[in-house]
Amino acid sequence: RVGDRPVVGHERRGPALELTGGKGVGTVTRPGLGLEVGGPAINPVPRQMIAQSVSEVDVAVDTVGGETTQSLVPPVREGGIVVTIANAPPEEAARARGARAELLVTSPNADQLARIAELMTAGDLQVEIAEVLPLSEVRRAHELNESGHTRGKIILTPAI
Repeated sequence: RVGDRPVVGHERRGPALELTGGKGVGTVTRPGLGLEVGGPAINPVPRQMIAQSVSEVDVAVDTVGGETTQSLVPPVREGGIVVTIANAPPEEAARARGARAELLVTSPNADQLARIAELMTAGDLQVEIAEVLPLSEVRRAHELNESGHTRGKIILTPAI
C-alpha cells in the first residue's frame, strides 16, 4: 500500500537484486540507522539487522529465513505485517503484537518479468556481480559464498 513503511531483512548470499527504492518502499526518516536519511528503508549490510534499529514499521519482509524471520516481528507496529518468502510465517508472535504474518509464494509471469526488465533498464533494480570465475574454480566460488563477505553474485562460466 502507498504510505506503508517497510523494512527488508536480507543477506547478500541470496538473490543479489538491489531495490533502490520506488513505489511502496519506505524512506529513512531519522539518522543513526546506518542508512542515509531520505534513502530507501532497505538493509544494505549483510548480517547486520536493521530490525534492531527501527520500530513501528508497517511491513517487514524476510528473504533470509531462520532467526531473521522471528527478528523482524518486534519492529512491526500493531496492524502491520511480516511477510516471509523463506520460512514458516511467525503467526503466533505476530498475533501477540496485534500484527499478521504471511508466507508469500509466487510464480513469475511474463508481465512481471517484463516489469523487472524495465526496472533494470531504468537503473531502479540492479544485479551486483561480485566475481566472475571459470567453472573449474567452483570450489573457490563456494568458499567465497560461504565466507559471507561477498557483496553480489558470484558467476561461474563454462569453458568454451
